[in-house]
Amino acid sequence: MVIFHRLLLLNTLIRTALMAELKTKQNNASVTSFVKAVENDERRADAKELLMLFRKVTSNRPKNVGRLDY
Repeated sequence: MVIFHRLLLLNTLIRTALMAELKTKQNNASVTSFVKAVENDERRADAKELLMLFRKVTSNRPKNVGRLDY
């Protein structure tokens, strides 16, 4: 039984060490500014509506996640 637990721990350590770092990370950019910068009027309106819906459903402030250079 001890060997099984050691193997399980070793397996977990190896998987953790080999996991790639996530490229998508939270940043401090303004979500509102990002939405306002959307050029397409329909997409911008949809994004504003989704923001209101997400705020209402989650009661959380929006967070910007991901790259901003595309």
